[in-house]
Amino acid sequence: MGAYIIPPANKVRLDFENTYIKKRRETGMNNIHMQIEPNVFVYVRRYSSLREVGDDFSLEIFDGKLLKKKITASSAVYDTATLGWSLKNYEVREFLENDRQLISEGAQMDTVLNMKPADFKEERKFFETMNNTELDRYINEQQQRGVGNVEEFLIEKHRRTAAPFSAFILSIMGLSLASRKVRGGMGLHIGVGIALSFGYILFMTVSTTFAINGNMSPWLAVWMPNFVFALIAAFLYHKAPK
Repeated sequence: MGAYIIPPANKVRLDFENTYIKKRRETGMNNIHMQIEPNVFVYVRRYSSLREVGDDFSLEIFDGKLLKKKITASSAVYDTATLGWSLKNYEVREFLENDRQLISEGAQMDTVLNMKPADFKEERKFFETMNNTELDRYINEQQQRGVGNVEEFLIEKHRRTAAPFSAFILSIMGLSLASRKVRGGMGLHIGVGIALSFGYILFMTVSTTFAINGNMSPWLAVWMPNFVFALIAAFLYHKAPK
């Protein structure tokens, strides 16, 4: 359900929240570097999601290791009618042989680039609306472009598989604790169970933070709490009254 049924429902929920509950806010990004095609790189100093405008736009085309063409513009505006980009106050430099350059400039140039406004939006809940197939396609596309901030999407991908296992692990821990009767009632067991559950959530939060910062593999960050607490659950189950 988390892989293919819930994500389409999240689209409806998030549209409702953004329309009736939350004010529309800026979700742009700063200092964006990405590869949109082989040997084609784009830089945008600041992208405004409300205006769909990228300031200080730069596009570089390489031939192997050599820079062959560079286009700079004060801004790049997305045209929803043509699904293209309009470059304002542009300058084109073509690098020729013998260190010669061909320079041209103008007020506006319309072009089609392999990028979309969604590529520049930093929406925290964006991945919640994609099923597993769409999520894999998006991750592969961003990695091919050279975009580095895909850790949250990788974490979401692995979490959809790891989360159901956590329910079984915590349930076994609770069963093992509840099966042992002690003098004074179940208060101690309830307290231990709550502490272990809190420890699992804290462990998951810390490990995913390390993964987002690039210090740990997203797969390991999501599954490590399951591995550790599975050992604890096995120990408690072994010690539980038969």
